[in-house]
Amino acid sequence: MAIVLTENAQGHREIYGLGEGTKEMYDGNTHRDAKRFGDNAKAVYGNCIFLISDVNANDLLDFAVTRSSVAYLFKGMDKKPVSIVPEKPEATGLIHFYKNAEDGWSFVTSEEYEEKKNELPDLCFATRLPISNFNNRKFEDLKAVLEAGVDLAAEGEPKYSAKYTIDDEQVKTVTISEKEAIEGSLANEMNPIIYVRSCRPAS
Repeated sequence: MAIVLTENAQGHREIYGLGEGTKEMYDGNTHRDAKRFGDNAKAVYGNCIFLISDVNANDLLDFAVTRSSVAYLFKGMDKKPVSIVPEKPEATGLIHFYKNAEDGWSFVTSEEYEEKKNELPDLCFATRLPISNFNNRKFEDLKAVLEAGVDLAAEGEPKYSAKYTIDDEQVKTVTISEKEAIEGSLANEMNPIIYVRSCRPAS
């Protein structure tokens, strides 16, 4: 079985399904396995070449063929993630955030970081993850984390620590430098990570 994507001079695309030979799709009287090309596939040549009409070829990005089926990859809607910063929904990169004196959230975007990093508290959160329903999410009480004896001391430059779960069961911990966190190029960034940033000297 094979799939062929065609395009005419006007840019209109069509997709066809072909059997390995006439015996695969036609035994002289009846179709065999024609539904593998979709319920509405139309025979266009000798009952062994079919126009696949259940698939909009103009929305098709790619496809793959197995022995008995076809998988299609379609264009998706161009959705841009919305950042956690209410006033800057287009903000990208590593965003730092913390509870302010009014018990609301303060944010420092990646563009503001160098200018405002000295204004950050000793402990704060940082992520490049667009968090849905941010205001309804519960975050760790960083004071309680310290009281629990977690070592977040950072001599010199800040450090970024995180804990995340792989395959719903394997817990991983990671501690990286300020440079590594800002660049976001490490393998662990494939996971949705929220860091705790510490610039708190050891007591």
